[in-house]
Amino acid sequence: MNRPNVAAILLADIEQSAELAVKLAATKIVAEVATGCDEMYRLAYRRSVDLVIVDDRLPGFLSGIEILERLHSEALLRAATILIAERPFELAERAAKIGVNCVLRRDGDLESLVTKAKSLIVLSPNSRLDVVPEAYQVARQFDAMFLPELARKMFGYLKDESCSTSELAADVSIDPKATCGLLRITNSAALGLKCKVTSVADAVNLLGPRRAASYVLRAMLAGSQDIPAGKIDRNLVQWFRQRAVLTACVASTFATRVPDLVADTIYVHGLLQDVGILAMAQAYGRRYQRVFERMQRPGSVRLEILESREFDLTHAHVSAAVLERWGLPESFVALALCHHPQTVQMPLSTKDEQTLRVMRIGEAIANLLTSPHNQPNPYLHQFLCDNGFPGQEECRACVMEAIQKMTEASRLFSLALPNRAQMAKLVHQQFAAARGKSPAVVSSEPASPSNDLAESIALSPTGSIPTEPQPTDASDAYLLVIDDEPQFLNLVESILTPVGMKTASARSITEAVRLAPGAHAILCDVHLAGEDGRDVVRTLKQSGSKIPFIMVSGDCTRKTIEDCVNLGIDDYLIKPFSPLALLTKMEKHTGLLLSSRAKTLANPKRM
Repeated sequence: MNRPNVAAILLADIEQSAELAVKLAATKIVAEVATGCDEMYRLAYRRSVDLVIVDDRLPGFLSGIEILERLHSEALLRAATILIAERPFELAERAAKIGVNCVLRRDGDLESLVTKAKSLIVLSPNSRLDVVPEAYQVARQFDAMFLPELARKMFGYLKDESCSTSELAADVSIDPKATCGLLRITNSAALGLKCKVTSVADAVNLLGPRRAASYVLRAMLAGSQDIPAGKIDRNLVQWFRQRAVLTACVASTFATRVPDLVADTIYVHGLLQDVGILAMAQAYGRRYQRVFERMQRPGSVRLEILESREFDLTHAHVSAAVLERWGLPESFVALALCHHPQTVQMPLSTKDEQTLRVMRIGEAIANLLTSPHNQPNPYLHQFLCDNGFPGQEECRACVMEAIQKMTEASRLFSLALPNRAQMAKLVHQQFAAARGKSPAVVSSEPASPSNDLAESIALSPTGSIPTEPQPTDASDAYLLVIDDEPQFLNLVESILTPVGMKTASARSITEAVRLAPGAHAILCDVHLAGEDGRDVVRTLKQSGSKIPFIMVSGDCTRKTIEDCVNLGIDDYLIKPFSPLALLTKMEKHTGLLLSSRAKTLANPKRM
């Protein structure tokens, strides 16, 4: 997979192009100088270029930006790109639309240009991979998701262990969503920090560049992008996101048992390797939906086999094409292409082989736990042995740890919560069967009330992960409302009762702590008579509670909201609010499928 990085240069001044090529060669970047538009096209068609440097002012009919736009429209522009212009600000917006990494002034010196080229070359796809042409056609149509420019930079930091922490922090700080995502994950229960981290610089210094970059990518890829309605079936998108996070959690957990692997990088692999599923779903529409539904039937073969039969193409090839088009490093592209053994054969390093093994384990476990049939896989034990994990107890421990990570990630990324009791039961059955024991008894201990509740819930809709708990009419769920005003409690109850959801009320911290363990979510007023709602949050968080916490108040001052956010709340609802606003928050943070009746509430009554 290793080869020299290649840059294609097209400048108005041929002598300057030659001088730049020499300087790039000194940094081990092979430069190919194009003398015109046609030569640049030929270089792009070869798909071997990692960096493109183009002058906007060129002799002939086309300007540099027009050449890049044509390459982009034909899905040939996959490399990192630098545009040289007289007035960069005039072309900045136009260049950003086609993924140009930066626009530099023409009067700059060559040394600065070489420095910029070196910083961008780590982001290029470096691709000579055997991706079938049809995959590029599907990838070119895929616009339901996009990769922000900051994400590309984060991939560079994943590869560069010696990068500057201050530079990474500066890059993250300019993006509010990335900043919030990094701080939220850093302060989550998974890290167990005693003191809250409130600045990006502190988070990066604490985590280190690679882990910080991984956390930013997790927030961007798993939690922040909403696919427009109508692009792809909603149930398929939900299944994909939950399965991707579960794959990432399982693979990264197993990776911690392999000395040469970096779990943070493996996690990002897990989020990305199957993005081709979404691309195919958008390109083929109802045809792909039927394939997806067939995959969910009892006794069906794997999804990639059905794809190959129907389209003569699999999502592995399309994933590689999408990642390459997004400008990701070759390591990510190649591993996405090869993550199904039958997809393509190519020489890989020992580390890449180890990565593929844990990625395939992650996918196999995710397939087991997301199957609507809820049955052990008789071939999984041999599969784990073949991929270097013969110890059943170690494997079981890894899977249980991954389920816990999945639960934490679901809360962070607003995904439906996994039903841990149901998953634990299936894991026990799977590994008990592998040891030749009867899987009939899950535990000798009495089941807790929450487990009884979880076991009483039917499997979630076909194609989605079992959720905890996710009844269709919410009749088994309740919201804990902490407020000292009876009229407010009555109003909340009047909103939730029609959709079948119960409420419980508490007027003090003592009552709240007693009732909280069985709640699906907590709605707490900031200002209580004689007490502060923030003290309720602090008390429950210190006890280890992970129940979604929604603060509610007519106080919308910045300081109050920031204080609540710093305590770790999940949302803030400002009074007055509509019934639909409350129901939307509940659905978002609990994963409950509220009835269609709730969605049609148009009552203008406000509190």
